[in-house]
Amino acid sequence: MLVVEVANGRSLVWGAEAVQALRERLGVGGRTVGALPRGPRQNSRLGLPLLLLPEEARLLAEIGAVTLVSAPRPDPRNHGLALASFKRQQEQSFQDQNTLAAEARETRRQELLEKIVEGQAAKKQKLEQDSGADEGGQEAGGSEATQGSETSDDGQPS
Repeated sequence: MLVVEVANGRSLVWGAEAVQALRERLGVGGRTVGALPRGPRQNSRLGLPLLLLPEEARLLAEIGAVTLVSAPRPDPRNHGLALASFKRQQEQSFQDQNTLAAEARETRRQELLEKIVEGQAAKKQKLEQDSGADEGGQEAGGSEATQGSETSDDGQPS
């Protein structure tokens, strides 16, 4: 038996198989009123649910082809409690995710700690080599400078 949900005076069929059965076996057309995800020209191509005319829903119920069910209406007095509960759950979920992310970062840092230490040691060694090469290069460059100062302004050796 197919299920038709009645909400606010509208008869809606939500299942694709139920819509197919209504159209193929019972010849009931209905009208799709839902939006398709990422569908271009959504005004011309609509998706589930299928909206039935009140007459179609009544006739289908009378012949026993469908069961009409009404959606429960939420109690407005409980809305504040439900909202507060949702906010608490959302905050708890956020805290849990925050904790898990921090643990994952620390685990990843521990995994990479050896590589970090090796990289820092290599960088320090390279800096020491570069500073040692600069000191040796300055001594060699200094002797060239003294040789160049022995020439006069006209470019002739003195």
